[in-house]
Amino acid sequence: MFNLVQFFSHLTSSRLNVLNPIRKWLDSVEIQNPKVAQVICHVIPASCPFARTVKVADRVLFVIPPLCKLNPLYEQFVGLRFRSMVCLESAASPAEWSSTFCVTISSSPGHAASSRASASCAALGA
Repeated sequence: MFNLVQFFSHLTSSRLNVLNPIRKWLDSVEIQNPKVAQVICHVIPASCPFARTVKVADRVLFVIPPLCKLNPLYEQFVGLRFRSMVCLESAASPAEWSSTFCVTISSSPGHAASSRASASCAALGA
């Protein structure tokens, strides 16, 4: 039987790793343009979009776990998104940054921190 997790672990642990040049390139990308940073933050999600809990009449039928960790470039994409957010933070004034941060956090539906983020955004005046 084919095991997807074993396949990806073998792919990332092989001596001649085909993805290393891509990893190095993604890690070396420097974000200096706020518009590019904003596009990257919109393209790379803050949380895994595949994680779902399917319920019927308050009974959990099944849970789809987050699949992002299966992506062999997951850590590089998270790092790229983080560097983009740092670029946006350094390019904006504190008032602009708080509204950008609030839009980024509160726009992720179903996120547990969405309601807390919305409350803290209201406290910041965003």
